[in-house]
Amino acid sequence: PSAISFNVASSACVSGGEWRKALLLVSAMVQRKVELDTITFNVAMQACEQGSNWEKCLHLLDVMAQNMLEPNLITYIATISSCKKGSEWARAACFFSVLARRKVELETSIFSAVISACEKAGKWE
Repeated sequence: PSAISFNVASSACVSGGEWRKALLLVSAMVQRKVELDTITFNVAMQACEQGSNWEKCLHLLDVMAQNMLEPNLITYIATISSCKKGSEWARAACFFSVLARRKVELETSIFSAVISACEKAGKWE
């Protein structure tokens, strides 16, 4: 199967709440030496968000950089949302500040994700 096939199947798993299966499909891609792309990582990071696994999500962000893959809006939102679900509001805020320093075009959805992370932790002041 191609990367597209794996990405579609993984995305369907995430959409259906089967985040563990999505991560297994990504692992299968690695084992079969299927080329990973930004979409693959985004789906895996969304799966981590569903599973409240912010540590793995941040690890995947590092792996993306090692593979010279460019993150996009979905990557950023998944990372911040994963931190939110893991009650890691400070990490979400820190990641947001990194994006601002890198002059990433910040869209409303990114602001919303960070605000939501802080609100969940009661750190809205």
